[in-house]
Amino acid sequence: MKKVIICFGDSWTSGHFLDPTVEYIHLLHDNNKEYCISKSWVRHLENETKIKTINLGEPASSNDRVVERIDNELDTILNTYKPEDILCLIGWSSPERRDFNIKFKEFNERITLLPAEGLNTEQKERFKDSFGSFDGSRISDFYDNYFYYFWCFEEYIPRHRNNIVLTDIILTNLNIDVIYFDAFYQTSGFANKETKQSHYQLATYGQVGKLYSRIYKSKFIPYTFREYLESINDNTLFEKDDYHPTELGHKLWAKHLTQILNDRKKI
Repeated sequence: MKKVIICFGDSWTSGHFLDPTVEYIHLLHDNNKEYCISKSWVRHLENETKIKTINLGEPASSNDRVVERIDNELDTILNTYKPEDILCLIGWSSPERRDFNIKFKEFNERITLLPAEGLNTEQKERFKDSFGSFDGSRISDFYDNYFYYFWCFEEYIPRHRNNIVLTDIILTNLNIDVIYFDAFYQTSGFANKETKQSHYQLATYGQVGKLYSRIYKSKFIPYTFREYLESINDNTLFEKDDYHPTELGHKLWAKHLTQILNDRKKI
């Protein structure tokens, strides 16, 4: 019997809920964190399974950051729990997201690019505030050039695949059980659309691709969190922006995960 379920991912794991009584700073700011995670599937999974859960999701996280967080948190977790007592659930984000560390004068921060969402005016103004008007514009130009020249599936699909393989090597080496799923962006199992087939071919190419294929077949849920909710055909399962799940959507995913974990004899 597992004693703890550790959950990693982006806002589809951490939750995307803002307490209407607090001033918005950040979804996981101290004055909103408990409200946010209390409505996520992770907390509802704890209610369903009666097993303690730890929510290590992070809003707007890239998969690079998911892997880094897994790497950084495991030592602390293993100080409390034995490997055989742990189950990890990892909800991968969009492979397109990418992190860059920026160090400039007094500015030292890690920034996640969200190419599919573009570079908005608010971000550009923030760069100017942090770097000054001239250098802020240069950073904005870098983002624009990244989107134009380097944002392509030939780069981000192999990077995502490599993140999965690295994570699985770490967890296998530690004898920690794991189930993976894609939150809203699926990179495997495609058969029809040409672009998606190209993604699949890149992900499964070469020796690393063979490792990835074995991981996908044995440890993944073969559809996304979003696809599961869409299959129910109920528009109350998504927020008004039609992007993040509502609390009801999180509850249904928690029930579904509980059934999967029981069927796979993980709990």
